[in-house]
Amino acid sequence: MGTIITHLEELVESGRAIDLSPELPNAQRLHQIQAAFTAKGEYPLQPSYDHLNAKISYNELRLARLHLRQSPSPPPEESPDQSAQHPLL
Repeated sequence: MGTIITHLEELVESGRAIDLSPELPNAQRLHQIQAAFTAKGEYPLQPSYDHLNAKISYNELRLARLHLRQSPSPPPEESPDQSAQHPLL
């Protein structure tokens, strides 16, 4: 999964817009990630991972960071099936 995220990051950096919504953490987790990024400044992975007590994976952090870099607006509303995919630990 990490290699795929790296390729997605490269595409976004080159100016391509990518719809990540099917792969994003649920809205609650995305809000937690966004708050951690805000608390730690910009989008650092390790400090944010530690801030979240290692309850959210690096891949989820990377996907959320990529999403937020494309559209820093609030995350989309959570659909019922999305919360089942990524339950809060």
